[in-house]
Amino acid sequence: MFINLENSFRAIRFALFMLVILLMSHSSYAVQPLEKLYALPGYPYEPLVRRAEKVAITYKQEGNMVRCNAEISQHDTHWKSEPRLIGQEAFDGAPLRSCLDRSDAKKLLKASYQ
Repeated sequence: MFINLENSFRAIRFALFMLVILLMSHSSYAVQPLEKLYALPGYPYEPLVRRAEKVAITYKQEGNMVRCNAEISQHDTHWKSEPRLIGQEAFDGAPLRSCLDRSDAKKLLKASYQ
C-alpha cells in the first residue's frame, strides 16, 4: 500500500507540473500580437490604416537606403504602391509615410468610402 501511494503522489506531481507548463505557455502566446504597424497620427495615413483590413510594408535594406512599398487591402480591393528608395532615418521615423506617397494615400482613403 505504501508503494501505491508513492506512485500516486508522483503521478499527481507530474500532472500538476504539466498543467503549470501548459498554462504558462498558453497565456504567453495568447497576448502577443503577430504584427505591428507604426503610423504617425495625421491625415491621410491614420484614417487609412483604421479603414483598411490589412496594411503591409515590404522593404529591403540597400546600404544606408531602404527600398520599400506599401500594400493595402480593403474588402475585395488590393493596392500596391510603386517601390521607393528612401533613407534609413526616414524609414525608421515613419515607415508608412515614407513608403506611401501622400497623394496616393489620399486617393486610397477617398476610395475606401465609396
